[in-house]
Amino acid sequence: QIDNYVGSIEVGKRADLALFNGHPLNIYSRVFMTLVDGEVVFERTGDRGGPFPLAPKRPTPSGPAPRDVNNRYAIVNAEIHPVSGPTIPNGALVIEDGRITAIGADITPPAGTTLVDAEGMSVYPGLIDGGTTLGLNEIGGVAVTQDAADSGVIQPDLRAAVAVKPDSELIPVARFTGITSAVSAPTGGLIPGQAALIQLAGWTPAELAYVDRLALQINIPNGAGVLDLGPLFDQGNSDDDAPTADEQLARLRELFAEARTYADQRDQVTQAGQGLDAYDPALEALVPYARRERPVILGANSAAAILVAIDLAKELDVRAILRGGQEAWRVADEIAAAGLPVLLSPLTRSPSDPYDLYDSVYASPLRLHEAGVRFGFQSNSGSSSRELPFHAGMAVAFGLPPDVALRSVTLSTAEILGVDDQVGSLDVGKRADIIITDGDPLQAVTNVRYMFINGQPVDVDDNKHTRLYRQYQQRLDGR
Repeated sequence: QIDNYVGSIEVGKRADLALFNGHPLNIYSRVFMTLVDGEVVFERTGDRGGPFPLAPKRPTPSGPAPRDVNNRYAIVNAEIHPVSGPTIPNGALVIEDGRITAIGADITPPAGTTLVDAEGMSVYPGLIDGGTTLGLNEIGGVAVTQDAADSGVIQPDLRAAVAVKPDSELIPVARFTGITSAVSAPTGGLIPGQAALIQLAGWTPAELAYVDRLALQINIPNGAGVLDLGPLFDQGNSDDDAPTADEQLARLRELFAEARTYADQRDQVTQAGQGLDAYDPALEALVPYARRERPVILGANSAAAILVAIDLAKELDVRAILRGGQEAWRVADEIAAAGLPVLLSPLTRSPSDPYDLYDSVYASPLRLHEAGVRFGFQSNSGSSSRELPFHAGMAVAFGLPPDVALRSVTLSTAEILGVDDQVGSLDVGKRADIIITDGDPLQAVTNVRYMFINGQPVDVDDNKHTRLYRQYQQRLDGR
């Protein structure tokens, strides 16, 4: 009951105003000035740019597409966005046995194919979360549902693929915003284990994890690259028995050297028809990463830690991917020179330095793009995976080209992870991980109408959030 003072723009009311360069619910819009009681409390300088079109109003979800016993579908009358090529204004896409078999403007679906009429809608590749704990963590306050981190510090032989929970309530929630696959990664310790690429539909862990040993997770130690100023600046929080950052980095170098020696010895005895004297599961797990057969994901947020990660990747001679990158914008040129890709953490956070510009984090993707760094996005958690597309959308509001933003949650992430032959774009031969929307998938007001994962229709409207919404909507309606 304060509508006499605020809530609308009328003569006599308080001058609490916000100036946007577009519709306020458009994620691509920016605030350029805010007034409280007639006084300017925030002003953004520089080019205001032009507003992007707002997606249409969300309609009632349509449920899953019709199911075909022969696994043959054709999406017709749709605006198709392959990402890997130009938009097809009125095209068709054919799915058979989980793969895309045809796509284009002049496609005639084979006889007996189940048709999905997508007139007035758009077709995109399913979105990819480049780093999450989906399937590993469930309820933050319940310890027994937290399975992303183990008690050990160095455990390269641990695999997320065997621990993901197919019945997690967070998986259907993530699907609701268009995510069809995600990197489910262990956390904690120096080497927490190996991440898996999971599809967000399946009955068993084996069905979910379609790339089991995707990448090795390594966390750059806290304090790495930071000048040691001695006990005078010690805040009293350090553990005298805990290894220093330099000691942990030295242990990493030793481990990779040991893994290469172990692999050479294993190859020699195998060629001689003999067996190893002692099988070491940790070193065995490290071998494909030490030999550059699979990528290593280095977690680093501060500029100093990122520079350490760049040097470490070169020293260890591994196929490195940077993860986190909160201050990647500070060292974008160094990252570009090293040729390393980045999986960026969510943009909805404050700058690490209070003297940085307020939008330094929001504009970080633009800075990386301008420097020539290939990047994607990661949600960094299970419960926040559903927000992944909106981080890419926020980057557009702060200068990132829309096509680059869309690519960052589809094909660019797939390329970084080395799975672009399977997912990330709509091309013949790739997995049919597809979303059909009523607008731009990076807009919060866009609704995913239909979804296919590995060629099978999935009900995007059946999740805990929508069930609770319907339950409490009935109460508000007096039913």
